[in-house]
Amino acid sequence: MRTGLAILAICAFAGPALAGLPNDGLRAKDIADWLKHRHLDAEVDPARKDAAATVIRVQSAGAPFAIYLYDCRKDRCASMQYSAGVAAPPGMTTARVNAWNRQSRYVRAYLDASGRVWGEYDLDIAPGLDQKALDHSLARWLSAEQRFRLFASLP
Repeated sequence: MRTGLAILAICAFAGPALAGLPNDGLRAKDIADWLKHRHLDAEVDPARKDAAATVIRVQSAGAPFAIYLYDCRKDRCASMQYSAGVAAPPGMTTARVNAWNRQSRYVRAYLDASGRVWGEYDLDIAPGLDQKALDHSLARWLSAEQRFRLFASLP
């Protein structure tokens, strides 16, 4: 009897850490709540919910970024993209962006036609991503985003 209770206690403790996310993806509200639980200001942007992507606006240490949700069926999305854009400083060139891309494995950058430089990081949610991997993607993004903002602000 004690052994059974011990196993139940271990399973109850280990369960949430090992639990997979829903196999068909996550809802925008789920992702916003997950970010809030990690002390980030996050809101689903109702003005940007369209056929292409649902957008979650996020503030991290005063720096805004967005999460775009893709491959959505009904209200569940199978992939997401972390994204941050800043006005390109004078001297930002395609060659500098390409150098960033050669040195940065996870966050790729590009210049757009309006004079902004963007950093993006894509992630498949479904099928099979677990909570630990989702948390790790956020930590990786936040670290890389700081380096990206420094790169994107230097002339």
